Amino acid sequence: MNVEQARNQSGDSRFRAIFDSAGDAIVVINAQGLIEAFSPAAEYIFEMSAAEAVGQDVSTLLPTPFDEEHNDSIATHLKHDRETLIGSVLEVTAQRKGGEAFPIRLFLNSLRVGDRVFFTAIIRDLSREKAVEQQLYDYALALEGAYKAISDANDELEESNARTEMATRSKSEFLANMSHEIRTPMTAILGFTDMIRGRNGTQLAQAQHNDAIDTIHRNGQHLLQLINEILDLSRIDAGQLMPSSEPLDSAALVSESVSLLKQRADVKELSLTVAWKSPPPKRVLGDALRIKQILINLIGNAIKFTDKGDVRVEAEWVDDAQQGQRLRVDIVDTGVGMTAQQAIDVFEPFRQADTSATRMHGGTGLGLTICRSLARVMNGDVTIVETKIGAGTRFRLEIPAFAAPDSERDEGNRIGGRPSELAADNSDLTSTNILLVEDGPDNQRLVSFILSHAGAKVTLAENGSIGVDKAMSALRDGRPYDVILMDMQMPVMDGYEAARTLRESGYERAIVAVTAHAMDGDRQKCLDAGCDDYMTKPVHRGTLYSKVRQWRDMHPSVIVK
Repeated sequence: MNVEQARNQSGDSRFRAIFDSAGDAIVVINAQGLIEAFSPAAEYIFEMSAAEAVGQDVSTLLPTPFDEEHNDSIATHLKHDRETLIGSVLEVTAQRKGGEAFPIRLFLNSLRVGDRVFFTAIIRDLSREKAVEQQLYDYALALEGAYKAISDANDELEESNARTEMATRSKSEFLANMSHEIRTPMTAILGFTDMIRGRNGTQLAQAQHNDAIDTIHRNGQHLLQLINEILDLSRIDAGQLMPSSEPLDSAALVSESVSLLKQRADVKELSLTVAWKSPPPKRVLGDALRIKQILINLIGNAIKFTDKGDVRVEAEWVDDAQQGQRLRVDIVDTGVGMTAQQAIDVFEPFRQADTSATRMHGGTGLGLTICRSLARVMNGDVTIVETKIGAGTRFRLEIPAFAAPDSERDEGNRIGGRPSELAADNSDLTSTNILLVEDGPDNQRLVSFILSHAGAKVTLAENGSIGVDKAMSALRDGRPYDVILMDMQMPVMDGYEAARTLRESGYERAIVAVTAHAMDGDRQKCLDAGCDDYMTKPVHRGTLYSKVRQWRDMHPSVIVK
């Protein structure tokens, strides 16, 4: 062997060592696209032995359609002697022996040996690198999503805090106003009570005495209205308020609502008028009690916030193809008016258009909320048609009011579709035997006085346990009570347990619940316990007489042997 041959052999050995130990795959391809050499690293990443690869078309290492593109590139290079992709670093897709596609970074070069052309491909498997990149990308997306979620949550929290702060401020204003509304009539009630009792040497003339009694009664009615407004709002929020649909005289109902407030308008020297743009049918279907409640509130509000000028009630019955038959009543005043924002706020619960004005004129700030809610329960609405500071406001009530069929037109003795409690004299309760189960001494005295004054005989029991004993004893002695009036919240044994005990003992006479619990669910709770009927405190004299007569007549007294 000469020196030149030794040098060539030594060079081949170094090339082979580099070829075999290279971390990146090395593939040598001839001009026909056939693999001439396949390094160990290539065997590893392509999962194919050199023996299997050498002599194969290089396209076997590439998935469709990259195999065809590669052959076209080689042909172009040979034909035009252009570099095309030669010398470039590319990221392409390769294919393992089993058909799995994976990403590679490819450096392609060409080499001429004599008149032969070879291509050398240095290939790096990017699978792990791409997987890490994907993980980083996914992580970045997750971080971006988390950041957005945190940002959105923070925005929502800020909005929630703002709403909570506004609600807290509104409720604080409401409670302050409620305190004012409660303490003002209570001051009058307690003060005039002291005057009647003659404390501090005060002696009232008969006219002053009567005026003091009227003042106490009027302020007591105001407190009752306050409680009713709060209860109405609670019922509406709970979805427990269900409207009725009965024949009513809408013209009479509007006129009656106006007449009830005429004196209040006269005191302020305001003109209060009512006019119909188009006459309604004699009878329409609706909930007279709720419509009247809305009208009285809206008209009362107009009078309250109007110091000079007039209040007009403009009513009409609308019958058109789109909206159907509807009752529309506009209440127009020449009062203080509102800003656009106040016209929105005034319908919100615990919100008032102007707290200073409310304190000046009085009121709870719940009236308009209740009016709109009641109207919407009846598929109608209360809206502000127009308003201007210093020029007054036009409120509108609009609700469905279908003409009642002739068969349902019952004139009867009705006001707005409901029987009048005072239509007949029900005060004669002579020889009626009543058991009053009541723990409150004041209520015992009051109810006993009302019933005794009407001729009834009243027996008292201060709790449910005593009431059960007296009722069963009277039944065994053949002197059953005509009616038991049962308070439901008492010590020892409450009214619910007492009613259940009586029914379980076979007691079949009338039991009427008389309770301060006035929510809709409370009535059913009393009936479920065994009561026949239900009354709320404070007791209305006419309602009390009517209930006692009704149940006494259903169970006439008999001698039980």
